[in-house]
Amino acid sequence: MVLARDLRIKFYDASYVFWARELGVPLVTEDEGLIQKVGGVVDAFRLDRPLR
Repeated sequence: MVLARDLRIKFYDASYVFWARELGVPLVTEDEGLIQKVGGVVDAFRLDRPLR
């Protein structure tokens, strides 16, 4: 809940951010606003971004 508050995102979005960070994997989402808000916490991108 702290992550949601700090990033000003919904709790369910924060749960995905939390697990992406814990597992060391990127967050894939179509929510551009979420990508902008979590950029400093976890690598996040849209499906249409080319994979490295």
